[in-house]
Amino acid sequence: MRHLYVGLILLFLAGCYPNSETIKISGEVRFATNGHIVFSKLNPKTIVPIDTIELINNRYFTYYAKIDTPDYYSIDFFGKQRVNLILNDQDIEIVVDGNDPIGFGRIYGSMEHDMLWELKLLRDSFNNTPKYLELKSSMRQAFIDRDSLILDSLRLEADDWVLNRNAHLRDFISEKELSLAHIEATSILNDSMSIKYKTSIAPLLLDKYPTSKQALRFYNENSN
Repeated sequence: MRHLYVGLILLFLAGCYPNSETIKISGEVRFATNGHIVFSKLNPKTIVPIDTIELINNRYFTYYAKIDTPDYYSIDFFGKQRVNLILNDQDIEIVVDGNDPIGFGRIYGSMEHDMLWELKLLRDSFNNTPKYLELKSSMRQAFIDRDSLILDSLRLEADDWVLNRNAHLRDFISEKELSLAHIEATSILNDSMSIKYKTSIAPLLLDKYPTSKQALRFYNENSN
């Protein structure tokens, strides 16, 4: 039945997005190095380079991307930092360090990336609560002391804490307008209730973004 559903969706792909969308991507690279800046399409299993981007005054750039379908893309800065993008119909602005794989990177201007940034802040606030930090410290000490009884008890407590955190994150995600950002937003949630939630939104995402390869992948991975 699922294959029939996907087949029907694919029949309409050519007509859903007959015209490409031009998106303005502007940005600042705070620590430019030698190399290329490469704009690519993120397919489920491959990264397909599309074009290179030139810097102005070794710091700023403006690039106009022709998008045939809303989906996931990326910009690789000098082979040292890659920023994943969700491009739909909104212009965006990027600020990155550009010289470090885990360096600063922030995307402004789109509903999808605003949601992901808010989710990151919410997740960080949970992960940095004094109670959770104390719990992790106690688990490390129990591991060092090889106290399996205390470690097992602390792990159960940590599991409960994670379930509670995930419930709050899931509530936040579910209140937002359904978008391709939900794919990335739910990737960190693997408890049973979150799996059910992902199953429930998978066909809705494919309905909304029928030409998105990432939406199709998400559907295949999460549908019954």
